[in-house]
Parts: sequence; C-alpha cells; structure tokens
Amino acid sequence: MALTKGSGFGVASASEAAAGGTIDIVAEGTVAKGISVILQSNGKIKTIDAITEGWGTSTYAGSGGHAYACHAGNGRIFVAWRDSSASNGISGRVGSIDGTTITWGSKVTFTNYYCTNVTVSVAPSTGHYLVAFTRLSNDYAYYSAGTIGASGTTITGGSTGSFRNSPSFDKDMAYDSKNNQFFLCMRTYNGIMFYRATATSNSSFSSSGTLGSTSSSVLGNWCTVEYDSTNERAILSWKQDNNNKLYVAVKDTSNNNGGTQYELGLSNQSCAISHDPDSGKTIFVYRDTTSSNLTSYRVGTVSGTAISFNSAASLLSSNGDTFQNGFTYDSKNKKHYLHIHDGANNNIVRPYTFDGTTLTALTTFTAASGPSSLFMNEGQDTVVYVSAASTAQVFQPESSTLTSGVNTNFIGLATADYSDGDTAKITVIGGVSEGHTGLSIGSVYYVSRAGTLSTTEATTSVRVGTAISSTQILLK
Repeated sequence: MALTKGSGFGVASASEAAAGGTIDIVAEGTVAKGISVILQSNGKIKTIDAITEGWGTSTYAGSGGHAYACHAGNGRIFVAWRDSSASNGISGRVGSIDGTTITWGSKVTFTNYYCTNVTVSVAPSTGHYLVAFTRLSNDYAYYSAGTIGASGTTITGGSTGSFRNSPSFDKDMAYDSKNNQFFLCMRTYNGIMFYRATATSNSSFSSSGTLGSTSSSVLGNWCTVEYDSTNERAILSWKQDNNNKLYVAVKDTSNNNGGTQYELGLSNQSCAISHDPDSGKTIFVYRDTTSSNLTSYRVGTVSGTAISFNSAASLLSSNGDTFQNGFTYDSKNKKHYLHIHDGANNNIVRPYTFDGTTLTALTTFTAASGPSSLFMNEGQDTVVYVSAASTAQVFQPESSTLTSGVNTNFIGLATADYSDGDTAKITVIGGVSEGHTGLSIGSVYYVSRAGTLSTTEATTSVRVGTAISSTQILLK
C-alpha cells in the first residue's frame, strides 16, 4: 500500500519503506529512542500506554448487604443494597470512576421496608435506572425507577411500587441496548417469570409469563439472565430442585416469543453466563455434579429462540474452587472475567480468552471478599467488583492501546527521541532498530501492552523481530 503525505504521514519513498528502511510520521506526545510505537486513527504515532495491572483501594458504598451493581455509562457505577442504616430498606448510590478510584455521590434511599434479593440495571446512554427487590413482610416484588442522567452522580427518583403481589424471590436483570429496555428473570412459586420494562424515568414491568416448573416443591433457588447482543435475545438459566438440573430458555426481547426450556446439565447451583459478541456464542459456567462437583462450562449457539450446546468441558480442576455469578466480557481486550472463590478462601478474578469453543485461563487476581457483581467499566477498560457487603474495587487490566492479532496497530520502533508534533523516523518491518542494550542474539522479541520488549510471548503481545546483536533488532 502506498503511503502519502498528510494526516501525519511523511514517507521519503514507498520503495524505501518496502525495502525495510524507515518512515516519517508525526509524533503525538513524547517518544523515546528505541521505544515501540503504535499508529492511531488520526495518522500519528504514540507510545503504548504503560499501565500497571492491579486493584485499586477498596471503598464502601454504604453499610449493609445484598449489594448489586452495574455499569452506569460514562465511567460510572450504580449500586443498590440493603441498607442497615435505613431500617434494612434499599438505598442506592452512583460512583464516578477515575482509573482505579471511585468517588461516590450522595446516597438515596428508595424504601425503608425490610427488603432482600436486590438487582439493578441502567441504560448507559440516558442514565435511566431500575432497581428490583423483594419486601420481606409479604415477599412481594417491588421496583424503584428514576434517572442519573448521562453524567454525574446525582440520583433523581421517578417512581416506586410493586410489580407482583405474590411471593417472589431470587432475581437477575440486564439491559437490552437494541430495544432500550430492561428485562428481569425472577423465581416465584409459579416458576421462573420473565419481565420487560422500557427504560424511562418511570419504568414499570410487564410480565411475559412463566418458564419452568409450576410446582413450588420442584423449583430451585437461582436464576440468571444475560443479553445476547448478537441475536438480540434474552438468555435465562435456572435450576430445578426435583432433578438438580440446569435449564436454559431463550426469549425474543422484541415480542416475548420463545420460552422452550433446554437442559444444560446436572448441577447443585445456578450458572454464570457471559455472551461473546465476537464469536456470537454464549458461555455457561456451572458446578457439574456429573464430574465430582467440579466446575465445567458449555458453549451455547442461539438460533431464533432455540439454543444448542457443545459438550461440557472442565474449567476449574480443584474441588476447592467454586465460581460465583460474576462473569463479564471485555470487548476491547477480548477477555472474559470470572469471579471465583478458591480453596484457600480467597475471592479471585480470573480472565479467560475464548476462541469460539475453548476458554483459556490467564493470570488470576485476588479481589475483595464476598459474593459479587462483576462488570466492565466500558470506555475506561477497567473491571469493577462489588461484594455483597457493598465493598467496591476497580481492577486495571494491562494497557489496551496496543492491539494484537491480525489487525495490530504496532508499527515499529523509534530511531531517536522526539517531542509532541515532531516528525519521527520509525524503523518498520524489514528494518534494523539500533541502540538497544543487553539483547540476546538470535532470540525473538515481543512487545507487551505495557510497551516493554521481552523474549516471552503472551496472548496479547505482538512479535517485533529477532536480535541480530546485543544492540540491534531486525524487525520482521
């Protein structure tokens, strides 16, 4: 491809670049000699953001338990919990995330009645929120709706009321970005029920009927829901007590069609679900009672309102390791993050890569204690963890400015030191980068997302070239 001047480019000749020389590109920010650089969409080069992986400081949204949290758009977190300082009613708070620091806005109490089984969801673009919970005095299902806007940490209440005046228990909720609606699954004595609500400041639920058994002696204790953005479907899972089987159903969120239940496997608890939009598949993680209670996973493929599964595969090989329901996808770094409680009584978050059929574990990170909500802080590419006791922590993965794979934005190594706006001379593929120290002759070097050169290849690293002396790398 011929390179021309403009948009930051200035190549001496196309033949020179093709022959393995250098190219001239305007620098954005400071660039040091020998450093790896990436090409941006504005046509300028910059260094790779060197961000250290790790957790930020734990912070409490409020005192109490049964907390549930979600991404609230524009670098924010929305959390609701059973508030011990408000007669065990439900309170909520919005936090603004900067790096791994959360700054909380003012608390708002939605109800002072003793409640449990909390779940929340937010429409990120508008800030409309919906909180669902169970009032313990009668086990009825209630909701609170309002808005936090597209930015800021102020909660403006809209409406609060009941949406099912019959016993209602475990519940989970997600947001349908295509149809701008919330959907909720909930365990009742009449089976697993599915509800929809348009995302407004006064959202209210409409039921779409019952899934699973209608016998209270049969129904299990858990249910989970995930949004399939590929097929624009809601995927629900629950467990039945009479046979210890997990079931899955697919609902068309635009018209409520569907509801046929499909058997996932034998288990003594619920499953965690994460949709992978890059492959169009959905991953189900569950405690597999056919494999000595080890943790397995199956990959589901949705067609219409039907779903098919591949064979079960082992995920956690120790009886002491158990997954929690926190399972989320990082679309930029192409990773799924799973919350695990290990045999040493630690709560950990483990990232996985997924190739459409197989999960591959990466480095594990220790998190706070207690069952959690786990979600991606989109736009800032951080992972947010909230414990049941409303402890919030932000995890900063490795820098995502370097992309790997076929479409990597790595372009080469700088030949000298440059300042912002300078025309930088960059050694490209086929050229020789000089001025390094301590290279191992004959070794292949890679660049990591921290911007450092190493002989160790990682899933997210990019091959740079081979050391031909202790100071030179041939880019290839």
